[in-house]
Amino acid sequence: MASYDDEKVTALSSELMQACGRLKDLGRMEKEVVVRDLHLIASAKYHLIVGIEAAIDLANHLIARNRGEPRRTTQIHSASWRSTALLMQDLQNAFKEWHDSGTA
Repeated sequence: MASYDDEKVTALSSELMQACGRLKDLGRMEKEVVVRDLHLIASAKYHLIVGIEAAIDLANHLIARNRGEPRRTTQIHSASWRSTALLMQDLQNAFKEWHDSGTA
């Protein structure tokens, strides 16, 4: 079984999901409104950075906690990156929908 700190994983996962949620909220806004508001652009950049950092921290935590077992570490690392890739794909799809919608 993989070793990890429940509280740390919960906190980082929550931070990642919140950042993605906030980016999705921005993605639902009309494109013209967002591109004209420097605060909204800065907010999008901030939440993107927070989400990426949380995903990296989560992967690093899992890898560090399981270094003694290379096979498990590789499996955990792969699973962490797959999860991150899925979240980023979800985010990309949300922005694409926003861009392709009539509000963009």
